[in-house]
Amino acid sequence: MLMRTIPRRCQHQQGLTLIELMIALTLGLIIIGALLAVFLANNQSANQTEATAQLQDNGRSALDILGRDISMAGYWGGMFGTHSITPCDLGTACSVGTTTSVPVVGVIQQPQPAGNDISGIDWALQLTNRIEFADQLDVNSANSLSIASKFPGLTLANLQPGSDVVAIRRAAGQSAVDLASGASSVTLTPYNFYLMSNGTSGSIIRAPASGVYPGAGNPPLLANSSFYKYVARVYYVRTFDHTNSNGVPDNIPSLCRAEICPSGWNSHGGSIDTATCGDGLASAAGYYAQCVAEGVESLQIEWGLDLTTPAPDCIVDTYTSQPYAQPAITGRPTAWQVSDLGLTARISVLVRSTQLDGTYTDNKTYTLADYTMTQAMIQQANAAHYHRRIYSTTVQMRNPNGDSGLCTH
Repeated sequence: MLMRTIPRRCQHQQGLTLIELMIALTLGLIIIGALLAVFLANNQSANQTEATAQLQDNGRSALDILGRDISMAGYWGGMFGTHSITPCDLGTACSVGTTTSVPVVGVIQQPQPAGNDISGIDWALQLTNRIEFADQLDVNSANSLSIASKFPGLTLANLQPGSDVVAIRRAAGQSAVDLASGASSVTLTPYNFYLMSNGTSGSIIRAPASGVYPGAGNPPLLANSSFYKYVARVYYVRTFDHTNSNGVPDNIPSLCRAEICPSGWNSHGGSIDTATCGDGLASAAGYYAQCVAEGVESLQIEWGLDLTTPAPDCIVDTYTSQPYAQPAITGRPTAWQVSDLGLTARISVLVRSTQLDGTYTDNKTYTLADYTMTQAMIQQANAAHYHRRIYSTTVQMRNPNGDSGLCTH
């Protein structure tokens, strides 16, 4: 049998040369690099899109919540002004306890001067001024002493420098309870504050422990009364949104509001920032902080004022964030200048993303009303690596001109 001889050239396997291998590796690296660049660009775009969406959500929430409160400021259950509303003071249903047994902050001032109605009525329950305003220039970058002088009994801590502060008083837009035909009492939420109104006259009351009103020693019900929850809020920008379990703040500036807790208030050290609502004494009342929109770095408000004298024509003559600076107004700013002359409010907020973006650098200067914020003014680590937007809206104040009701629509 003959054996076939394999040619020499077929006896050895042949592979890539070193040059061919290097070319293949280079092409592979180029392709991988291109894919990586596309991935990083898409990832960065997705992060920016998410940050923008977050900015829009937070900005819209801040404007919606604050705008609604400002537009409703001075609403008293259909009554024009407060001249026919009996205020809340000691000796009526609004007493919240003694100076020794029940700690009270911001609702009934302590100690309570006996027989002095003016000093005895707490700032939050003084109905004459539907709005009180502290401009950031007026208070020298929200100096705490000036803030305290404008809002007695209310200590706002950790204020964001340069941001405005606004307080709002009103009744809820819808009654909580209506007096049934022939009824002599109603059942309310214990210890809550209400405006009792029949559309002509009214009274600020505090529900007793039983919730049944009127109780012993309380004023009688007005004919055909409706009971509206009483609302008193102070909006401001705080340097953080919340703290962790160790009490360390998250350093995310946020739009917050100090609000009355009518029942179960607990000071937790006496600060609004640490006070809570619901886990204290049932009869204890006071203010606690509640943040409504995170990422808000600055709040600025311009008021549309009707300066026509002697009688208003119900038309905005000027927008200003410093009412006292107008020629028709002299002296330091007082609450009535906004409360009685204000027809509209132009609200602006500067909102930043809550997450750091190391691939982004913000070197812009932001102007809101009369306030300009530069990167050097932002007192935060890596401040330039956050996305920011300004959001604005103008709202009509539905209950203008105080007790006169001349421009009520």
